[in-house]
Amino acid sequence: MAFIRFKGPYAYLVENERCKAGDKSYVRQRVLYYLGREPTIDDGVIAEVERRFPEIAIDWQALREEVPAARPGGRTLRRRLKDREKRKREKREDDWLDWD
Repeated sequence: MAFIRFKGPYAYLVENERCKAGDKSYVRQRVLYYLGREPTIDDGVIAEVERRFPEIAIDWQALREEVPAARPGGRTLRRRLKDREKRKREKREDDWLDWD
């Protein structure tokens, strides 16, 4: 099952792949396609992924619906929290100017 993974501001189309090493097994993510900073799944992306990975069944409709919901406002949660803290800190620093 393929899904969209963000690493920093960059988006990737990935799938989990089970690997076996001796008597141990582990899961790793295999990158199917680099979507960039502004992820979109168009016909070109679909054709390229299906050409390179014909053995993988991908629900393209679900992925197209996931793309806009993946990054609300284009900012990560961590970045939004940092921005909120910065605004609070700036407000506190400006408060002392109002003292008489």
